[in-house]
Amino acid sequence: MSRRITLSGLIIFYAALTLTALPLAAQDGPDDEEGRRRVEDLRRVKLIEALDLNEEQSVRLLTREKDFREKERQAQERRKTLFKTLESKIEEKASDEVLREHILKLHESGLEMQNLRRDYLFSLGDILSMQQIARMVVFEQRFMQEVRTLIQRYRKGGRPGR
Repeated sequence: MSRRITLSGLIIFYAALTLTALPLAAQDGPDDEEGRRRVEDLRRVKLIEALDLNEEQSVRLLTREKDFREKERQAQERRKTLFKTLESKIEEKASDEVLREHILKLHESGLEMQNLRRDYLFSLGDILSMQQIARMVVFEQRFMQEVRTLIQRYRKGGRPGR
């Protein structure tokens, strides 16, 4: 029970940090990374609580997730490069065949990212039960929707708790 109290305290702490970081997350600039880091810290704490993980599972999951996030970041960079290349090909008025080839590469990079995520989720079977993995998938979707909603409210001039 003391673990739950501690995690609840951490959640409240990170929620406060996140709410102060929302103005940062809603901007484009050097402070943007700090806001994202705070939101990510909150997500991790809430995920551990939602999955009811013990300390060993938490450490193993977060280590595996760190490796996955690095691979995901690299895949996103490759995708960004492909997108910029496609933009330049459009500007150069490249042939339909060249454009088709670059569109296919961009599409394949999207599939690579989906496959990377799928493989990551199913690799968690040695840490989490399938029930926990399913709860994680649902948690991730709901958390991202909550963050998007808060950012939209903030951008519209509302305050994040309303």
